[in-house]
Amino acid sequence: MATIILGSIGGTIAVIGIIVLPITSGDTSFRAARMIVAEYIKRPQKELKNRFMIAIPIFAVSFLLLTVVDFDMLWRYFSWANQVTAAIALWTGTAYLYRQGNYYWIPLVPAVFITSVVITYIFYDSDLGFGLGMTLSKWIGIGFALFCAILLHLGSDIKKHINFSSK
Repeated sequence: MATIILGSIGGTIAVIGIIVLPITSGDTSFRAARMIVAEYIKRPQKELKNRFMIAIPIFAVSFLLLTVVDFDMLWRYFSWANQVTAAIALWTGTAYLYRQGNYYWIPLVPAVFITSVVITYIFYDSDLGFGLGMTLSKWIGIGFALFCAILLHLGSDIKKHINFSSK
């Protein structure tokens, strides 16, 4: 499809992007895991041998997990969690801009959209979520996203009328 829409060069770039993005996510995850373990056991990471001492066991455990756990299922959890994180970031930006009175609708539109998508997915998917029908899942997703938008408005208005500072 990418080749049809973007031509051969654009299609090739799109396919390379599809391959590179999961690799960079994995690289970032392994690096973060290594740094967390290093900090926990108080092992400096300046020397290459110290990095390998932590990275090799993490890689071995990860490899063993991939032989036991279905990678497709793991990837679906990761993808869903990534989109939920994006939704939370959009709602955070929306709330901040709403309280500042500046162009909050710019992140609000994608926040409502991505929230409806991730909620629809979790209610529809039978492996990760509840396994409901698509129509019902869509309405739940849309309803939840609109509820979040209303809650943003009501919550901010309530905070404006309540003085939280102690005198």
